[in-house]
Amino acid sequence: MPSRKRMEQTNNIEALHQMNPEEYPVLYRELIIRKGALLRRLEQIITFGNERFPGWPWFPASVDKLIEHYHGSASTWQTSKAYLVSVGLLKERRPTSKSWSKAMQESVRRAGKGRQAVLWYHVPDYTPELFRAAEQAAERYKAEGINRTGLTIQGAIIAQGKKKAQHDLVDYRTRSERDRAGEYEIIRQIQLAINRKGYATKEPVIKRSTKRIKTAFKLDYIEALCLIRHTWANRNKRLLSMAGVRYGRPTKAQKECFHLKGDGWIITPKAF
Repeated sequence: MPSRKRMEQTNNIEALHQMNPEEYPVLYRELIIRKGALLRRLEQIITFGNERFPGWPWFPASVDKLIEHYHGSASTWQTSKAYLVSVGLLKERRPTSKSWSKAMQESVRRAGKGRQAVLWYHVPDYTPELFRAAEQAAERYKAEGINRTGLTIQGAIIAQGKKKAQHDLVDYRTRSERDRAGEYEIIRQIQLAINRKGYATKEPVIKRSTKRIKTAFKLDYIEALCLIRHTWANRNKRLLSMAGVRYGRPTKAQKECFHLKGDGWIITPKAF
């Protein structure tokens, strides 16, 4: 006989497919836009927890494990999860002794030693009340011009308010040693590129930072890339300010100086 947890998660997937687009127009559109990519990611997260950790109120998952099972890119998984958590269709936590609920303590205990550092997830019961709250959150993001691909912790604070955003999303300002190292490495790579050729571009900076973090912390490439991309997505304005640089389209003078042919964004000293 299927467990109660498995039945609840099966019912959640059914509830998603029975969602009325007229009653929840913004949320429905976000879930099914781009060939239903966001809905598919949510179903995969639910299935992952249901199949690997049946009966657990919270379950551990990492981006590399999700990619291993369902494919996709690290950046897509990160942006999808952030949006799903921010509207309340998924709950995400990084366990600490101060933040554990009884349900989470139970899950961490069952997972055993060594599994406590990754992110943990909980799928709430998809009731009409939860869908209405999710629709209201989605409406606030839409009103602020924020979509799921451009969602950052700053955007969540603007749309949801500081207290709720920090409660719902993992607060990335409480940074681990790896997070701080990622910030430092991004700034260092920007400065190295500027010293070498006068300007930097985003993707080479991310690629070189990923390689350094991968080696320094003995991570696999996907996990290191996920860390660096997430750091850039959520804190790039602060990092650029700390580095004393600007990020934007090149000016006419910069194009001539650096022999640039396109309008792709570059990172340059503010005084340039």
